[in-house]
Amino acid sequence: MEFWETLFGDIVSQERQSMGLNDNPVQLIERFRRLSSVDRVCLEHEEDLALTGLLVNMAAFMVAMGAEHYQITNKIRRLVGRAHIGLQFSQHVYDILRVLEPARGNAFELWPLRSRQINRQIFMVHQGESMSGDMCIIEVSDLAIVLNDFTGEVRQRWFYEDIVRANYHPSSCVLCMWVREEDGVLPYNFWCVKKGRQLYDAVENYINGSSAPAIFGSSITGQFPVRDSESGEAAVLTLSPDGIACRYTTGRKHLMYELGSIVDCSEDGDIFTLYTADEDHHVVEHRFESLQVPQIVKTMM
Repeated sequence: MEFWETLFGDIVSQERQSMGLNDNPVQLIERFRRLSSVDRVCLEHEEDLALTGLLVNMAAFMVAMGAEHYQITNKIRRLVGRAHIGLQFSQHVYDILRVLEPARGNAFELWPLRSRQINRQIFMVHQGESMSGDMCIIEVSDLAIVLNDFTGEVRQRWFYEDIVRANYHPSSCVLCMWVREEDGVLPYNFWCVKKGRQLYDAVENYINGSSAPAIFGSSITGQFPVRDSESGEAAVLTLSPDGIACRYTTGRKHLMYELGSIVDCSEDGDIFTLYTADEDHHVVEHRFESLQVPQIVKTMM
């Protein structure tokens, strides 16, 4: 009967691989630590459900192969203990074990595998803001967003609770996404994709189906009167999916802070501070005074 334990281990490993749970386990552990207690319980229940389906299918397969009923019962009970399945889901397995005696052949219906129930959409993208960037593959599913190369190797994976904001610019076919990292930094990711609207809609739909409080580009618009704290000149900040335009009313040359150069923003009373990165990747502060600072920050974040 050792064969069945080895088979179960192989099936679990294959299922984890299909669900992407064998890629970067350190990231998965860190994600589990960051989750709330409720989200942790939901994740544990999802794992128990996947293992329960595998055990139910194994019991049905053992019956079809003509294994002795007492051997099936002992082996399945042992595997339930080794898998640490909770009582809520292990009861489904025990219900089958109680009716094994008269069962023969294909007596039990198989459970669909969890990996076969994951909805996936695949998109060919170019990294950067033009079609000349490196080509790679983005896989959007109800578990995460995965960036793969053409060899199947996983480059990056982003969970929906870490996505802060996403924007799509139709004229340039560029999708930009901000992701929160462990140290609090919000790095941005640019992809140029022909089916950008479909990719944007797929990400939006999956985030709306999760508990991730992300903000999408349709809300990042507005005009706000401000005053440059350094020069005292009046200006108007125009927020758009392309970035932030600063138009001075005194005739001074207008400034444009492109979306890719914006690092962060903050508020301190009537002072709005915009942080941008220059060509040498140094962070530069731009301070503006306005009575609408809370509205500006809310629109940005």
